[in-house]
Amino acid sequence: MRRATVSPNEQLRAARLRTCSAETPGEPLSRQELAERVNRWTFHRDGRITEVDGNYIGKLERGVIRWPQQCYREALRAILRAETDRDLGFHRPARNVNGGTDVDRQQFLCAAAVVSATAALPVPGTTAGAAIAAEHPEILNRLRAAVTTPTGWRYAHEPTPAGVTELERAAREAHRRYQAAEYDAAAALLPAAVTDLDGLTVDVPAFARAEDLHTARSITYLAAAKLASKLNDHDLAWVCADRAAQSALTAHAPALAATAHRQIACVFHETGRWQDAERISLQAAETLTRTDDGHSPDFLSARGALFLLAAITAAYQGDRAEARRRLACAAEDAKRLGGDGNRLWSGFGPTNVALHALGVSLACDAPTGAVAIGNRIDTSALPSSLVGRRAQVHVDVADAHARLRNDATATVHVLEIERLAPQVLRFHAQAREVVGTMLRRARGSTLPVLRGVADRAGIAA
Repeated sequence: MRRATVSPNEQLRAARLRTCSAETPGEPLSRQELAERVNRWTFHRDGRITEVDGNYIGKLERGVIRWPQQCYREALRAILRAETDRDLGFHRPARNVNGGTDVDRQQFLCAAAVVSATAALPVPGTTAGAAIAAEHPEILNRLRAAVTTPTGWRYAHEPTPAGVTELERAAREAHRRYQAAEYDAAAALLPAAVTDLDGLTVDVPAFARAEDLHTARSITYLAAAKLASKLNDHDLAWVCADRAAQSALTAHAPALAATAHRQIACVFHETGRWQDAERISLQAAETLTRTDDGHSPDFLSARGALFLLAAITAAYQGDRAEARRRLACAAEDAKRLGGDGNRLWSGFGPTNVALHALGVSLACDAPTGAVAIGNRIDTSALPSSLVGRRAQVHVDVADAHARLRNDATATVHVLEIERLAPQVLRFHAQAREVVGTMLRRARGSTLPVLRGVADRAGIAA
């Protein structure tokens, strides 16, 4: 996952360096040794098996995680002889509390629109994400031009009912191509649809309903937001997701509006602004709960997907307990849904909940647990169109094995990614980082295999 710039936790690092190592007398405590002491302390006190490692301690010291879960804070205070969490540089993230009274459906959708419209643009992504955008700028050039051309300059031909139907078909086909990990094909479909639907919603023809046109526009911009996010153009992704939300509001489509707000939250999550991502996700879920009947497949899929994103944001903030609670909420919606589906292109269902549980383990730097979860996921239950989602399981499992230095097994999963969805290796920052990391340390039989994958995907060692 991509992270924003953060400030190091110098207090924790200094406390570790002041503590003597039991393994190497005269030397300070290493990160790995501290991690092992945390695991032992937690087991002796609670009987709990934890999987803290040197990598996790490094994230704490770099400030990537500012508020680890309670049992880890207690262990670190005891081991490093600190009286309070603040003595170790730990600070609970500020949270927005969304109070207020019940509102009707239109009021809440308006409030949700304000949330997205007033949010600040996110900061740029990491080097890996920026590299992808730099290597493939041509893929989004036409879409970017269509999105940024003033609407009044566009509408140059007479609309027909058949033409409007074709625009709706193109929008849905773009989603299908995106979920099949055919990103260049999705990009080719979107610019014309964006241009025409922007014009049609400004000057609605007599044969059409404004709500239908705004629904089609929202669906189109939702696909554009997902594609821009995948290709690491986060400014474009934010603009597209916001327009998707605005059109869903106009169309009185609360589940679609919630899905668009989830995409806004994804932009913030991918740029390391986890508190903003969490706030938008939870507010959208609460809004949807108050403005929908609570039983439709669209409602359950949209809200469940929001809970899944909120679980991942909690994990990245070091709150594994909260992440598990949100996974449980999503699992309940998946149970009510009755199986794996793809309503509103969410891919939501029990298998997707399991996939996000795998992501939570990785976010908590627990690769052993991630491998165990990954081994239990049966992707055959997913709808056949979700090729990219199937590939993501292999991306996460490969990442987990690579962290454990099981590079041979990780390479098998990389080959499966290439077989299922080769464009994932061209555009997915996490997948490219895994391959690049293993290639730099590869020896023996894995070296030519990884080099071949890297050459085909354009990954530098």
